[in-house]
Amino acid sequence: MGRPSLFCGLVHNGVEDDEHCKFPATLFQNLLAAADRYALHRLKLLCARKLLDDVTLDTVATIFNAAEMYTCPELKNKCLDFIAAEANDEFFFSEGYVQLGLKFPRILPDLRQRRLNPGHYQQPHRLRPSDMALVGRTVDSAYYQFDVDYEKANKLAIGTSIDSVAFSAGGHLWKLMLYPRGRVVSDNGSYISIYVELLSKSSVTAFFEVALMDKDGQKFSGPKSGIVLSHKHECGFPRFITVTDLENNHLTQGRFRFMCAITIVSDNSIHVPPSDLGKQLGMLLESNTGTDVSFIVADATFHAHRAVLAARSPVFRAQLLGSMAEATMPSITIQIYPAIFKMMLKFIYTDAFPGDDEFGDSPIKTVSSLLVAADLYALDRLKLCCAKKLWDIATVNIVPSILVLSDRYSCLELKEKCLDFMARRDVPWSVIVTPDFTRFFQQYPHLIEELGRRR
Repeated sequence: MGRPSLFCGLVHNGVEDDEHCKFPATLFQNLLAAADRYALHRLKLLCARKLLDDVTLDTVATIFNAAEMYTCPELKNKCLDFIAAEANDEFFFSEGYVQLGLKFPRILPDLRQRRLNPGHYQQPHRLRPSDMALVGRTVDSAYYQFDVDYEKANKLAIGTSIDSVAFSAGGHLWKLMLYPRGRVVSDNGSYISIYVELLSKSSVTAFFEVALMDKDGQKFSGPKSGIVLSHKHECGFPRFITVTDLENNHLTQGRFRFMCAITIVSDNSIHVPPSDLGKQLGMLLESNTGTDVSFIVADATFHAHRAVLAARSPVFRAQLLGSMAEATMPSITIQIYPAIFKMMLKFIYTDAFPGDDEFGDSPIKTVSSLLVAADLYALDRLKLCCAKKLWDIATVNIVPSILVLSDRYSCLELKEKCLDFMARRDVPWSVIVTPDFTRFFQQYPHLIEELGRRR
C-alpha cells in the first residue's frame, strides 16, 4: 500500500468501525483510493463525507478528480452541485475548470444541465405577497421580511394570522404565520405570535429564527428554535414579544418589521449507512472461514477465531493468547450447554442478543443460564442484556429466585430491581414468601437483611 498511516486507517475503520478518523485531512483522498481498492464501501463514504467538508473553489477540481478515479458517485454529484451553484460562477474562469474540462469532457453537458435546472443549490423565485417579501436566499436557508401595517393588523381577532405563500428552503416547502394579536386566547392579545409550518410530505431538521427591527432600523435578535418537523406540523413562538414592547420600541411610522430565517441542517451531507460489522463477523462465524480454534461442548463442536474471542472477552484473551495451556491447544473442552454456548458465541461476533424464538419453552431458565455464561467470560454487555430480559419476563413469584441469581453472579442492576420490587408496600408477603423463597434465604441471610432495611 505504500503508507503505514493508510493501512492503519483501513484497519482502524474495518475493525473498530469508528467514523471519527484521526488522520490529517490531506490523507483522505489516499484513504479513499485504498478503500476503493479493498472494496470497503462504507469507508469510502466516510472519506467522501470528510472530503465534502473541505470542498472550496480551490479544492473542488481535485476532489472531483478523486471521486471520478475511485468510483464515488455520491461525492462526484456533490462536487458537480457545488460547481453549478450560482454563487460559484468564478470557478468557470479558473484553471481548475479548464483541467476538469480537458480530463473529463463528458461532465460539461451535465454541468450545463445543472446550471439550467439547478437542484439543491437553486435560488428560488422571489415571491412577493402583500404582507411580506423574500429578501434573500443562501444555500440551505430562506429569509423573509414581514413589513406589517400595525393599525390594520391590530384589528384582527386573536388567533387570526397573516400567512405567507408557500416557499422553498432546502428543498422543502414552508409557510410562515404571523399572529399580530397572538395565538393564545388566554393571553388577551398581549403578545405577538409567529410560527412556521412544513407543507412538504417529508421530515426535516431545521432552525427557525426570528429577529425584530427597532425604530432605528437595527436588528433586534430574537429566539432561535431547533426543530424536527414532519408534514403539516408547526413550530414557533406563542409569546415572541409583548404588544406594549412592540408599540414602544419597534413601531416606525405605524409599521413594524420582522426578519425570519429557516435553515436546514445537514441537507447537503453524504449519507453513510449504519455499520454492518456485526453482520459481516456473523457471516465469518457461520462460514468457518479462517477459524483457528474449536470448542467441544457436550456432543457439539464449535469453530471460532482466537483474535475475535480475545478482543471481546478478557477471559478468552487470557486462555487463548496468554500463558495458559489452552493457548496452544487446537481444541478446548467446555462444560456448558451447547445451546447456551452457541448463543454466547453468536453474541460475541454480532453483538446481537438472541430473539424470543431462540429461548425455547423455558425462557427464564435459558436466559438465566446465558447470564451465568456471560459472567463466566466477563461479557458485561451480554450480562446486562440478560438482566434486562429477565426483568421484562419475570413474574411476581420468581422474583426471589432472580434476586438470588443476580446476587450470586454480581449483577447489581438486576439485584436492585428485585429488592426495590420486593420492598414495595403494595406487594403482599403472601405472594413473595414461597417454599423456594424460604429455602433460598436460609442460604443467603444477607439478602433478608438488605430487604428488611428497605421495607
